[in-house]
Amino acid sequence: MAPLIKEACETLVRTCRNNIKSGDDGQVEMRRLFGGYTMDVISSTAFGIHVDSQSNPDDLFVTYAKKMFDITLVSPVLLLINFPHPKRLTTTHWTKSPLDTVLETVLV
Repeated sequence: MAPLIKEACETLVRTCRNNIKSGDDGQVEMRRLFGGYTMDVISSTAFGIHVDSQSNPDDLFVTYAKKMFDITLVSPVLLLINFPHPKRLTTTHWTKSPLDTVLETVLV
């Protein structure tokens, strides 16, 4: 596990340096970079998938993972309304494609 985390750290440092050189007066969006680092570490250590979301933030796995964890004001309200009937949550309000894609990628 340590070599996978080390590889993600090296990618983070390399990506930071590249963004500093080509960015706006050395400014870098750290939230995006550390979000990619976190995604790389979790996907490689927990699921055994090499995503490289730091260099490619538009990767399909990253896109669907963001959609799956996207929380809006409506989501908690729908959850409370449909709590006694969990089957309605999966059939009426939320799309299955982000979750299905992530699960298919992880389980295959």
